[in-house]
Amino acid sequence: MVAAVVVPGPRAIYGRAEEHAAGEGVHMVGRMARTTTALVLGLVALAVVIGGVAAGAAKKKPPAPQKRVVQGTSQLKGDQGEFGLTYTLGKESPINFTLKSCEYLGERKWIGTDYYVPTGEEKLLVLHFTLQNPQPAERGVGWSVCSFTAVDASNTNREYPQNIGVESNQEVLNLNLKPAQKIDAYTVITVPAQGEVPKLIVKSQDQLVIRYDLRKKVKGLSAPFADPADKSGATARSDVPAVAGTYYPVGMWDARLDSTSYTTQAIKEEAPEGGVRYLVLNMTFRNPTKSAQSLGWSALAPKVRTTDGENLDWNQELLYASRDETISMDVEPGQEAKVRYYFTIPSGSTAKQFSVQQSDEGRRFTWDMTGTQ
Repeated sequence: MVAAVVVPGPRAIYGRAEEHAAGEGVHMVGRMARTTTALVLGLVALAVVIGGVAAGAAKKKPPAPQKRVVQGTSQLKGDQGEFGLTYTLGKESPINFTLKSCEYLGERKWIGTDYYVPTGEEKLLVLHFTLQNPQPAERGVGWSVCSFTAVDASNTNREYPQNIGVESNQEVLNLNLKPAQKIDAYTVITVPAQGEVPKLIVKSQDQLVIRYDLRKKVKGLSAPFADPADKSGATARSDVPAVAGTYYPVGMWDARLDSTSYTTQAIKEEAPEGGVRYLVLNMTFRNPTKSAQSLGWSALAPKVRTTDGENLDWNQELLYASRDETISMDVEPGQEAKVRYYFTIPSGSTAKQFSVQQSDEGRRFTWDMTGTQ
């Protein structure tokens, strides 16, 4: 018998042709059977693998969608504030804060030796509040104990001047509070002259905030600063009507118009000629500050308008009331100085208005001149 795994030589093959053919046929059939079986088993194994992969794919969960993060859109943590309620600001060095009231001003406001003057397009928002020390030890308080931001109607932030005053004496707040001790304080924020300021944000040193809705909760402007067209009292006049004999806060001075007149007499050795005359305006300036102030021709900017609608040129002269000399002096706190302005006006014209302001952007105070003789 010839073993199937033995490779015979040439002689053995020819001597056993039939046996070789029969054996080769058996061998081929067996080999085909084994090949078929292996193929079937391979296909079965492949199907199992494919099925397993498919089953695994079916069991695998889809990835969760990533959360979209937008930075800078979250508000700072804090409370919605109410007037009269006390809030604790800060954790490391807490202070109790109570907003008592707010008001609008069309005039200057003092904190210590600093004064804040709104222009003709501005007003002041004054905040009145109480600070109390809730800690068992003394605590210092000053301008940085908390910050104040007003948000106006155009959504513009208006910051306080990093200055806080004491209500009792208008001095700068800079002292120590004993445990449970309170102090009444105030600060100012310059805001637009037109309309209400809707929001106030009070922020502690560690960024916690209290948000106040100010609409219809702020005391309106007083006369003569309030614009009568705004019934809420929230709009300040840029041009304030004035009357003779009354002081008005013009910049850093209190100014009062005492009398007016026309004259053809010489002033500073110059007589009016060629169909003109002088309009003379006698005034008193008072120093409301806490230090001496220098008074000269540039203290205020005067203007005269005639009934013809003409604006008269100012000669940049401010004279002593009693002599024809340009004034130059220091005025002590609370003291007054008597002064004169004069304008050259055509003899056929009469003055309609006289006004003064600290600068071209300052709030203007205007007197009616139509009764001047």
